[in-house]
Amino acid sequence: MAQKVNPQACFLVTRSSLTFFSKASDDGVELSLTSEIVKDLEMISQQALERVMSSWMEQIKIPAGQVELILDKSVFFHTTIHKMPESESDPLVQSFLELVPFTDVITKSFPIKEGAYLVVINREFLNPLIAVLEKFGFVVVSASPLFILGTDDLAKTPFTKEMALKAISNYELLAEYSFIAPEIVEEKLSAPQPFLSVKLSGKLIAMIAIFAILITVLIVLLVTM
Repeated sequence: MAQKVNPQACFLVTRSSLTFFSKASDDGVELSLTSEIVKDLEMISQQALERVMSSWMEQIKIPAGQVELILDKSVFFHTTIHKMPESESDPLVQSFLELVPFTDVITKSFPIKEGAYLVVINREFLNPLIAVLEKFGFVVVSASPLFILGTDDLAKTPFTKEMALKAISNYELLAEYSFIAPEIVEEKLSAPQPFLSVKLSGKLIAMIAIFAILITVLIVLLVTM
């Protein structure tokens, strides 16, 4: 049986950072995405992100669990078209995609009074980011543009704890405009959790090894006595 979708936290995703907010935290905690990790909206090194995130999570004790991704306009391309497209093969969509500097993209159309707001994100940016987060125990249940929450300019309206709580408590709204299909979320929540799902740190492994050696020495001493 699938788990219930019940996110308790979210990440604000910009071109240069991830900021974690949760119901339990007092404020957001930022992780910089350096050029070693992401450049020009492409994931340069998942390994570098994993390394930085491992240290970051250990330092500030972020709890894993279901999370939403809130995407700032700096991480996607967008335009307004005069009608709602029926599919990605629509000439209006294809015309815009020719201007986007990526070939493997995810598109999403949002109905507006003037027609539709077309949003395009690089799959090779979003999917590796989700993969790394989920490697650390997060379950990403949505990835939605920030403007869904009524703002799209972080310079004028900074993303606050209050906005984060609004996002966390409005999962249905974000899911409706998410780049992650509902069936994928269902599959994630239905997947069995491994018995040992906690990633062991190097310090913990060393402690286990020392403990095993001490037990062995004790057994040897008892036998020889």
